[in-house]
Amino acid sequence: MDDSQKEDAVLRERLMFCVQESVRRVLMQFVNGEILEDTCSSYVGGMIGGFYGERSAIAQRGRRWVRCRLRELRLNRKNRGYRCMVVEIYRLGIQHGKAIKLR
Repeated sequence: MDDSQKEDAVLRERLMFCVQESVRRVLMQFVNGEILEDTCSSYVGGMIGGFYGERSAIAQRGRRWVRCRLRELRLNRKNRGYRCMVVEIYRLGIQHGKAIKLR
């Protein structure tokens, strides 16, 4: 990897971080508590998976979090719509991570 490729990779990682922070700040205007944590965590987990590749070690952590959280929500009888929201936000994060990677 030459210097320009390294610089580009660093720039993309910074961009990913900026998008994550922007999403968190926007969401903070509308939700808080458990909903904020679930939406931000699922989005960031998906974005990392999309950026680094869904099979990467770092992406496994986000996927594991979503699986565990969905199981916990089912056990606590959280409604199906809420669980679907967590999954869809995770998928949206994946799409955004892939888009930043390809930029």
